[in-house]
Amino acid sequence: MIITLTGAGIETRIIHEVNYAICNFESFELLEDESGRAMLRQIDQSYANVAVRHGLPFQLGTLTWRPRNRSAQHRSFGKRASKLSLAGGFSSGEKSF
Repeated sequence: MIITLTGAGIETRIIHEVNYAICNFESFELLEDESGRAMLRQIDQSYANVAVRHGLPFQLGTLTWRPRNRSAQHRSFGKRASKLSLAGGFSSGEKSF
């Protein structure tokens, strides 16, 4: 059996650890500007660091990034594509993801 680490609870971490209020628990709004994208990269990087430290594969999830707010759904494809573009470039020491 292979154990794979996945990112989880990103919205909860943003609200409680970073102390940033996100509207309707929909973190897709963070893709709008560089400071939000940096916050997401930092959280994803923290999961990648744990995976490297323990020699585990890391799976970055994107399916929960669909906005639930109907007024924002017309933008959801672009938001998911933006999240996918964040997936490159994670690193820890000499290992890159």
